[in-house]
Amino acid sequence: MFDYIKGVLITSSPERVVIDTGGIGYCLRIPATHFAHLTDFGKEVKIYTSLIVREDSQTLYGFLTEAERDLFETLSTITGIGPKTALALIGHMTTEELERAVLNSDTRRLSQTPGIGKKTAERLILEMRDKLKKRGITPSKPGHAKMQSPLISDTMAALVNLGYLPGSAQSAAEKALKEKGDEASLSELITCALKLI
Repeated sequence: MFDYIKGVLITSSPERVVIDTGGIGYCLRIPATHFAHLTDFGKEVKIYTSLIVREDSQTLYGFLTEAERDLFETLSTITGIGPKTALALIGHMTTEELERAVLNSDTRRLSQTPGIGKKTAERLILEMRDKLKKRGITPSKPGHAKMQSPLISDTMAALVNLGYLPGSAQSAAEKALKEKGDEASLSELITCALKLI
């Protein structure tokens, strides 16, 4: 129904943004990772949208790119993956990371997303692989695309929820991951980041 909304950014949080267009405030659900890019209140932004209509609700989801929006809509058609889980997946890894995990059958990587267990990850891989291949997407070599650790996103979201600015939160999260390494737990990274911020 709506392809995108262009308007003034009024408010944002790790879960949603409000965009004013012609005096109407549109509330859009967003992936947590988008919050860091949507903090210039009063500035014009363009958000690609997907409208999900259910018996008891109508929810507008927003994304920074068309590719993310299209991926969200594809994920939402997978058995056992609703809009909430699809949004969580996009919020925990880049489009390239998700596509690579599916094509390389990386259930461990997909299972790092809250709400995704091993069986759901296996079903996701099974149903998504053919859809990605039809779009001409093939497995790529590790390191082909720059990846951001989901630990950085989660640590950053925790810091923002504690009241820290997104820029400071991202910098502290990245430093904490560098200091503690990829094997660190989320709580260890948050503790370390709080000392660094």
